[in-house]
Amino acid sequence: MRRISLLLASATLAGCATHIVPVEQAAQVPATRIVDTTYTTPHDDAQRITIIRNAGAASGSLSGLTISVDGKATAEMATGEALPLYLPKGEHLVTAKFGVSFLAPASLALTTPSRFPVVRFDMDSGGARLQPALE
Repeated sequence: MRRISLLLASATLAGCATHIVPVEQAAQVPATRIVDTTYTTPHDDAQRITIIRNAGAASGSLSGLTISVDGKATAEMATGEALPLYLPKGEHLVTAKFGVSFLAPASLALTTPSRFPVVRFDMDSGGARLQPALE
């Protein structure tokens, strides 16, 4: 009985974890799910930071993930998608929030210029988080 309980617990936790989607394999968020183009349009003196929603988590994978920058809803992402942002120099708050979920929003304070060109949205048994990455 103990073995079965351990296996079930392991399977449940494994179903909650994401796996990394390589930048070059991530699909671009379609224009129909871009809510505001303020930070998705390239412009001078802005650094490109790509948000990637990693794939694989069972919980939350069917729910849209809204990405906000500095309190402004920017786009809704599905798993395995990438959202290029063009952030001007300075401090920014990037927030990821599920449309329907029991999980609290995940936020990350970014200062541009940054040495991290990618920010990944990950989930595991510890919750959801945005974290900077090199690729």
